[in-house]
Amino acid sequence: MPRVTVIVPNYNHARFLPQRLDSVFGQTFQDFEVLLLDDASTDDSRDVLLRYARDPRARTLFNERNSGTVFRQWNRGLREAKGDFVWIAESDDFADSRLLECLVAGLSEHPGAGVAVCESQWVDERGVAIPRSERPIVTAGAKPGGAMIPGHRFVTHSMLLGCSIQNASAVVFRRATAAEIGYADETFRLAGDWMFWVRMLERSDCLAIAEPLNHWRQHGATVRAKVRGAGYGSRDALRVGRYILAHFETAPDQRRSLRETLVFKVWRDIFCRNRQIGPGQRLKVLGDALRFDPRIGLGLFRFGVQRVFGRWAPESP
Repeated sequence: MPRVTVIVPNYNHARFLPQRLDSVFGQTFQDFEVLLLDDASTDDSRDVLLRYARDPRARTLFNERNSGTVFRQWNRGLREAKGDFVWIAESDDFADSRLLECLVAGLSEHPGAGVAVCESQWVDERGVAIPRSERPIVTAGAKPGGAMIPGHRFVTHSMLLGCSIQNASAVVFRRATAAEIGYADETFRLAGDWMFWVRMLERSDCLAIAEPLNHWRQHGATVRAKVRGAGYGSRDALRVGRYILAHFETAPDQRRSLRETLVFKVWRDIFCRNRQIGPGQRLKVLGDALRFDPRIGLGLFRFGVQRVFGRWAPESP
C-alpha cells in the first residue's frame, strides 16, 4: 500500500496542470499514489490529466457533471485514498520537490500530529514569486525541524478569526483522523477547509514547518475569488465561529475579537457595492449574524457611524 495519497482536484486549470503535476511526480519522496480528479472541466484539462495518468501510480476520477463545490471533490478523493497520509495538491499550485519528504517525516516522528503544514510562497499566474512583507501566521517561530502546536491552542490562537491554514496544498494530514471527522462538510461554499482543519485539530496536534515548500498561485479565477463575491464569506464564518465557541474553551477577549471580526465580514457582504448579493441573501446574512450574537447588530450600527463620520474602520481580517 502507498504511504501517501496525493489528491489533485481540478476544474479548468489546464494551463497550470503541467507545472502542478511535474512537481508532484518529481518529489524526492516517491511512495505515493496520485488521484487525478476533474470536475467536468470545459478546457483541455482531461487531455493533460490523461497524459500524466500513464504513470502506474496514477488513477483518474472524472465527473460528467460539475459537483458544485471543491469539497465534494476532496471527499471523493478521500474515500478512494489508500495512503496513511493525504496531500490535497490543488491543481493551480506547485511544490518544492522536498515537500512530501519533510511533512511525511514530521508526521511519522510525531504520532500525535494529525496535520503538518509548511509555509507558502505566493506566486503570480506565471509562477513568479510575489514578495510579501507579512510574517508567517502559522509557522512564525518554528525551528528548522518544525514546531509542535497543541491542536486546541492552534485553533483558539490562530484559527478563531480566520483560516490561517490558507492553502490545502501546504498540508499533509492523517487519513485516519479525516475519516474520524467524516471528511469535509460539503454544505460549505467557501470555508469548508477552515471547518475541516478546525475539526482535525480538535482531535490532533499540528506540526508547523517554517520552510516555504509550497507555491500558492494567486489569480482571479480561483474558486475562493469567485465565491467570496457572492456573499458566502460571512455566513460560512458565522458557522465556523459557532462551532469553535461550542467545542473549544475561549477567553472573553477572544470572543470579543471574534464578534468584532464578524461585524466587519457581515458589513462587507451586506453593504459593499462590489458584492454580487441580492436583497434576499443580504437578509439571510443579517439574520444569521443576529442569531449568532445580537450584539453584532449594535456592532454594525457603530461600524456604520464610523464609516459615515470618517473614523478609522477595522482592517479586513
